[in-house]
Amino acid sequence: MMADMSHPQTFEIELADRTIMGTMSMPELQAEQPAIPGTLICHSPKVSEDESQFIDALVESLVGAGIAAVVYIARSKNENQIPTAHDAVDDASAAFRWLALHESIDLHRLYLIGYAQGAVPTSCLARRTDQLAGLCLLTPTPVFDATESNGNGAKQTLTTGNGPLTPIKDAAYFDRPTLILFAASDKVIPFTESCIYLNALEAMDHKVEHLIIARADHAFTGETARRLCLEKITRFFENAPAVIGAEISQ
Repeated sequence: MMADMSHPQTFEIELADRTIMGTMSMPELQAEQPAIPGTLICHSPKVSEDESQFIDALVESLVGAGIAAVVYIARSKNENQIPTAHDAVDDASAAFRWLALHESIDLHRLYLIGYAQGAVPTSCLARRTDQLAGLCLLTPTPVFDATESNGNGAKQTLTTGNGPLTPIKDAAYFDRPTLILFAASDKVIPFTESCIYLNALEAMDHKVEHLIIARADHAFTGETARRLCLEKITRFFENAPAVIGAEISQ
């Protein structure tokens, strides 16, 4: 039975040079109800209308399964400042901390979803926190591109190598349940590019679940592709073991 969604809660987090604006959607809670699982969804700096609709469907699916979902964006206080991959990791860390400290959220059942370029901050954050019970990567890429239409900004390819951020290596070293979903007909992030993550995890003998969804595009449009994607994610989180002894300082 699908849980009813309560009124979404908005929040803001002030950082030195950016403001994080987020929305948490969660099931309608009953009095004395135990804390519920929570998921942070990280996406690319810019999203298309199709991607936005997919994220909305993902949130609705998670809430229907009794899991709170947080989506956020970061706004620079300097209009000329282009976000970097480091900024994205800091933003995800701040939003994840906000979620973990929420009174309705079970600290032992916290999850991350990295969609497209959102795989960069989620993978880096996964290795840096002890509270995470599960990681899901959707059509992941090691490329973080916040380039504006006028060409300003930088496109950063972050691999297993020698750079300051190594999301693929971090994902490989994350030792809790991991799910990677691929869209077979993705024209935004080629399947071969997403496979870099899977190959790295398997090389580390990491037990990673993965699924290639046939005829799925980047936003998993189409009834069958989207249903398979959303069902796989909710089942994965429902079956992920809770983290024993998880703590976070106030």
